[in-house]
Amino acid sequence: MPDQSTLSRSNRPINPSTGPLLPRLGNAILLRREFYDAVAADARATGPAGAIVCIAALARESIGLYQMSQDFKAWGLVLLLVVIFAIFRWLLYTTIMYPLARALSGQPVPYKRLLRCLGFAETPAVLSLAGFLVPDQFFPWVQFGVGAWLLLATIVAVRSATATTLQRAAAIGVVGFVAYLGLGLAIDVATRVAPDESAPPPALTLRGSLWNSLRSAAHATPGDRSMADAPQSTEQKTERPIVPFLALGDQPHLMGLRCTTCGATYLKSGRIACSKCGGASTFEEVRLSDRGTLWVYSIVHQSAPGIPVPYVAAIVDLPENVSVRCTLVDVTPDPAKLPFGMPVKMITKKVRTDKEGRDVIAFFFRPDTGHA
Repeated sequence: MPDQSTLSRSNRPINPSTGPLLPRLGNAILLRREFYDAVAADARATGPAGAIVCIAALARESIGLYQMSQDFKAWGLVLLLVVIFAIFRWLLYTTIMYPLARALSGQPVPYKRLLRCLGFAETPAVLSLAGFLVPDQFFPWVQFGVGAWLLLATIVAVRSATATTLQRAAAIGVVGFVAYLGLGLAIDVATRVAPDESAPPPALTLRGSLWNSLRSAAHATPGDRSMADAPQSTEQKTERPIVPFLALGDQPHLMGLRCTTCGATYLKSGRIACSKCGGASTFEEVRLSDRGTLWVYSIVHQSAPGIPVPYVAAIVDLPENVSVRCTLVDVTPDPAKLPFGMPVKMITKKVRTDKEGRDVIAFFFRPDTGHA
C-alpha cells in the first residue's frame, strides 16, 4: 500500500513552498488533506500562498479583465489593483475566520498557519476560466460550482490549520464563509450611490464595490459630462462594439487614425507614434471605408467550443491602405469560390449579449455584389 504522505506520481512528496507550481495547484484543487497538512506545517509556504491568492483573483476576474482590455487603455493598472485588493481580501477573510477557529476548535490556532491554509484554499477559483468555454447563460452555473468548491476547500484548509475534527472544521468554514459574504454584501449595498432596479444584483464578495467602480471608470472618457449636465433619459445603452475601432449608429463603420505628418493610416487604437515616419506624431481620427478587397484568407476547420466550423478567417485591404483581420461571411468555404482580390463590404451583426444585458456587435465582411 502506498505511503499516504506521498502526493505525486513520482512517489516524492509535494513541497508547498518550493518546486513546480502546477503540482501544488493540482493538489490544492483536488482538496488533498495531506497537502493542506503540509501547508499548515511549512512556515515558508505563506509567500506561495499569497501568490496563489493573486493567481486566483486574476482567474476569477479574467472575463471582466478581458472585456475591459478591449476599450480601456490603462487596464494594466486595474489588473494591479485587482491583485492588491486580493491580498487585502485574503487578510480580511483570515481575520474573520481567526476568532471563529479559536473559539470553535477549542485550541490556540497560529494566525499565519490559518492564513497560508486559506490562501491555498483560493486555488479552485482558477476554475473560473471555464467561463470562457461556456455560453453566457451557463456562466452563473460556473460561478456557483466554483463557489461551492471554494467552500469545500475552506473546510479542508481550516481542518488542517486547526487540527480539529471534520465537523468542527465544517462549522468554522460555513460560519466564516457566510459572515464574509454578508460583510461583502453590506459594504456593496452601503456604497451604492442610488438604487438601480435594472442593474444586476451586487456581487457577494468584497470585490463587488471596487470592481463595479473600476468597470464604470473604464467606460468613461475625459470628455464625458457630469450626470448633472447630461440630458435626463430613462433609456440605457443597449449595445456596444466588440472592438474599440468599430463605431455603431445608423451607419456603422470602422475608425482609423491618420498621421498628420506623413498621412499613414492605422486602425484606431492607443497608438502614440507613427511606424512609417518614426516620430511621435499627432493623429486625427478618420472614418474608414466600408468596402475593400480580399487580400488573404484561411479556412478554419477546428476552433474553440461553441464556434461553428468551417469558417473563413480573412485579411481585407481597405482603400486607406489599412489591413483589417475579420471573418468572411455569406460565402462557401471553398478555395475555388474565394478569389484573391474579391470585392467585399463590411456588415455588422449581434454576436452575443454581455453580462449587463447589452448586445455585443461585431463586424464582418461579405462579398460586395453591388461592386461595379
